[in-house]
Amino acid sequence: MVQEVKEKVSSLEKTLEDFIRHTNLGFAKVQNALIEQKQSMDDFKEEMRLARERSDKEMQKFKEEMRLARERSEKDMLEFKEEMRLARERSEKDMLEFKEEMRLAREQSDKEMYFAQERSDKEIQNFKVEMNKRWSELANRLGTLAEDFVAPNIPFIAQKYFQCPEEAELFMVRCKKRHSKEKAKRREFDIIALYEDKVILNETKSTPRQQYIDTFAEFLPQFFEYFPEYSSRELIPIFASLYVDKQTVEYATRKGIYVLAIKGDSMDLLNYSQLKDSA
Repeated sequence: MVQEVKEKVSSLEKTLEDFIRHTNLGFAKVQNALIEQKQSMDDFKEEMRLARERSDKEMQKFKEEMRLARERSEKDMLEFKEEMRLARERSEKDMLEFKEEMRLAREQSDKEMYFAQERSDKEIQNFKVEMNKRWSELANRLGTLAEDFVAPNIPFIAQKYFQCPEEAELFMVRCKKRHSKEKAKRREFDIIALYEDKVILNETKSTPRQQYIDTFAEFLPQFFEYFPEYSSRELIPIFASLYVDKQTVEYATRKGIYVLAIKGDSMDLLNYSQLKDSA
């Protein structure tokens, strides 16, 4: 009996030792896991700190780049404004010189016309042609051909060929207009003459080329998108230049566009009869 008790006590002690050993091993594993987790957390915090430092440096660098870009932008804007001011001054100076040349040319013209009264009609006609050429070349050189040379002839052309009244309802030179629907689109029109049932649209170029004719013809269907209030009126397109060769005139005629150029001592339509016959 005593022996049996001793054996049971010994077995119980062995079981308790095994339990304690396994428990210590479990605690050791947990402790190691906690240590590893703490190390991982410390590593993560260090990475976050370093990342924050990098982020701060990059943000500081970005702010500095933005500051420099803003300074460059302000400098570029100041330089642009200065260039615009100088360009405006040059333009005003050129215009004053042009007006002075025109005044002197008119004075010279008046003098020569006075002394030319005894000349033959042919000589006077040639003189008028030459003066028109000189004035138009001056206007062309300063980019004011539409205003100074074409615009004064449009009312006469409208009255002579299209039975328009002497005075237009509205006459605009270098008119800028936004698209009626697409407000970001904006276009400049050289000359627009508005009459009761007609709209004369002029495109003026110093050097006539077929590609300008194409561009003008392609735009015509879009005209009333800029001026929908005039859509019930007949649109009359006129392409103008100082001198237009026969081939370009024929090309414009095929496109349904009138050509206005110097003819004799004034400007006139070069293809009115051809377009009228083809209508």
